[in-house]
Amino acid sequence: MDKRLRKQIIVGVAVGAVFMLIIFLIIMAIKPSATCFDGKQNQNETGIDCGGSCAKQCVTIYGPEIKFAKFFKVGQNNVDAVAEVSNKNFSLASDYIPYTFTLSDQAGQVLATKSGSFYLLPGKSRFVIEQNIFVSRDPAKVDFKLGSIKWGEIATFVQNQNMQDINNIQLLNQDPALQKDALGNLQLFSNIVNRSFYDFDLIEIDLVAYDASNNIIASGQTFIRTVKANEKRVFSITWPKNTLSAMPVKFDVRAVTNVFNPDNFLNQPDNVQPF
Repeated sequence: MDKRLRKQIIVGVAVGAVFMLIIFLIIMAIKPSATCFDGKQNQNETGIDCGGSCAKQCVTIYGPEIKFAKFFKVGQNNVDAVAEVSNKNFSLASDYIPYTFTLSDQAGQVLATKSGSFYLLPGKSRFVIEQNIFVSRDPAKVDFKLGSIKWGEIATFVQNQNMQDINNIQLLNQDPALQKDALGNLQLFSNIVNRSFYDFDLIEIDLVAYDASNNIIASGQTFIRTVKANEKRVFSITWPKNTLSAMPVKFDVRAVTNVFNPDNFLNQPDNVQPF
């Protein structure tokens, strides 16, 4: 290779290197700096826009805890199923959690399935109840499964409000009254009061009943429509004659309302946003 060609190659490589350096410097100049609000895990972040040098701490997301699942015979070919689900996330909620109850016989043959969905508030637990599920014969066990869950911060749904002020529905009588009707059905009577600032279209009442040995022997559910702020309402739940294995002595009653649904707020507060 002659000296002239070698010189041309060296000059070409040098020019190319300078050109690439200029391109790199231009890209770095126009590239946005990594921030704690760019929707990416960069810098020294331990999560997306959280941890490390970001002020926002990363939140560990826990799956819901299924505390129990039970069924109760309420007719010759009907059962009620109930499960309790707890949310261990104190800043995250979900407006849609799909579930399926599966009732099987002793051999594992499926007798019935029942699916639905429910909502779950931060740090709360609730009962999930399905009533009058038809079965061709007595089941031996129930399986309760949850589907895919989308979690979100409750502040993205209800802005500038204390959740206690919104979902503040209280049971007034901790010892509900029990009586039998003329047909021998067992009836429970109690009342709630809406201590929130809002009028609700629908309030759901869920409960489980315990016997003297603290065993869960029954579940119950009813709904109350159009409950105004500070209004007190009476509710009742009935169990058909001879369907309970023992007389209930204690009840765990939960009153819930869907704060994720703007249509549930009859006075339509301006701060309610889609979840």
